[in-house]
Amino acid sequence: RKAFVDLDRDESSGLSREEFRRYTFDPRFEGMCDVQGLTAVFADRIFETHSVKGPANARLAREAFATSTSSSKADPFVARAIEKRRLQTANEMDFHAFLDFALAWSNKTHPASLAYFFRALDVRERGVLTNMEIWTFLKGVHDAWQADPENYDLNMLDVRDEIFDMVKPATPGRITLDDLRRCGCADVVIEILCDHTGFWKYDNRESLPGDDD
Repeated sequence: RKAFVDLDRDESSGLSREEFRRYTFDPRFEGMCDVQGLTAVFADRIFETHSVKGPANARLAREAFATSTSSSKADPFVARAIEKRRLQTANEMDFHAFLDFALAWSNKTHPASLAYFFRALDVRERGVLTNMEIWTFLKGVHDAWQADPENYDLNMLDVRDEIFDMVKPATPGRITLDDLRRCGCADVVIEILCDHTGFWKYDNRESLPGDDD
């Protein structure tokens, strides 16, 4: 609960995408890693696929307003309050959705966690991650990396190839949920694709101390 409260900077009882993205910010790397947090495209996909307060709830809010009494709808204060609530439910993540994410993120290799993340990564809902899906998520990482003039020239095609080499999918170029479950490094793949902080840690893995050090 404390993590949710800390992220909820505007105290709205819900997390905006920007607030949610700060979940992986690590103060130990401040000053070394210029861009931290979950990537924007990954946050969008989590909101689309797993946020309780998504389009369906926005629809329910509209329906509730449509079926409310005419006197309530005529009251401009009530109308503004309902509209504000509708917009909030469409754009914020509640505590229960956040808890689902936090549990999955803390144990990325658990079968249920992998299914959770695969649903977000599978943009076209085809049951496989191909070059298109991999690049969709790597592009945000690459853009942030290039924005720092002190970073070396990173070839994202090499990173893509590393991901396929790590997973070793049964069908080359097509990563399935079963491939992720079997590969033993799904947690690393998820962090590379979805988290600026995680990607930076991966790129600097040989020079960083272990978590236990």
